[in-house]
Amino acid sequence: MHSTIPVLIPSYNPDDQLIKTVNGILALGFKRIVIVDDGSEEASRDIFTKLATQKEVAIIHHYINLGKGRALKTGLNFCATEYPNALGVVTADGDGQHAPDDVAKVAKELCVQRTSLILGSRKMAKDVPLKSRFGNTLTRYIFQYLIGRKLIDTQTGLRGIPRNVFGIFIAIPGDRYEYETNMLIACSVNRIAISEVIINTIYLDGNRRSHFNPILDSMRIYFLILRFAFSSLVAALIDLITFYLVYKITSLALSVALARLLASIANFGLNRSLVFHDKSKFAKTVSKYYFLLVGFGTISWASISLLQSRFNVDAMTAKVLTETLLFFVNFKIQRDYIFRHPSRRYETL
Repeated sequence: MHSTIPVLIPSYNPDDQLIKTVNGILALGFKRIVIVDDGSEEASRDIFTKLATQKEVAIIHHYINLGKGRALKTGLNFCATEYPNALGVVTADGDGQHAPDDVAKVAKELCVQRTSLILGSRKMAKDVPLKSRFGNTLTRYIFQYLIGRKLIDTQTGLRGIPRNVFGIFIAIPGDRYEYETNMLIACSVNRIAISEVIINTIYLDGNRRSHFNPILDSMRIYFLILRFAFSSLVAALIDLITFYLVYKITSLALSVALARLLASIANFGLNRSLVFHDKSKFAKTVSKYYFLLVGFGTISWASISLLQSRFNVDAMTAKVLTETLLFFVNFKIQRDYIFRHPSRRYETL
């Protein structure tokens, strides 16, 4: 059955390796391969011309280079309309990093788990190029903390995408490499299951063929991840400024309470609408949120008082130290318990 699943390959300035990859996939019995030419230069035209002679291959052309994310969305939209009976799509790279056998492995797993995103995950061994190993490891740990998903490989381009999430993934923002990270974020927001299958780790010529820019593209990826913490940072700033101003004219307890109240209004609104896209009953969510707020406010007040009395730390320094520690705990509790609603599954970012 996996042979009926189309394989989607975004491609920019390919060489003969793309032809080898396509032929290898076809040899395993796949019947549909969709290639998105993402505005490649004239030197690559012969590659696409040769591939277009094969009846199993469909080629879509972008007039200019729009980025891998846009190419994937173009291909997904094509597959959604042209192959309405397909269980899903397997996305793969055409530069030789994904072995045809691994493409088949992901497709078979997609046939088993028909509503889960399947990741063909690589293990970052010591022989992996340093820039790839470092970037993947850093993103994996950041993603695990902020999103709450422990994944082996967050940057893999070999993925099995089930049909039931096509609409969500086509609407996801991001036109370049950040799109693949945003896809994982969308899974967290929409409670879409993610499964991983281990694949071969292949880097040809030190990953020379990759168009990934380790600086610019990593900045895009981390910005998308860190926006999940933006709301908490805004609230922390409001909290700190309010505390400083009120503490000058009143008591510690009142300063903590007022600062926490004003910050909470901003934090709750941003988290509910922008970060977690929560649409559950307002009363239930807000009651849990403010129960957490009272608890953290009490802890904050007690911690600041202890640092002042026991260690002679001034109020502002004690405030910064306490809130920095509480920030990380607070974010995880809000993500996992306050705004976590299993019934919320198919919403776009």
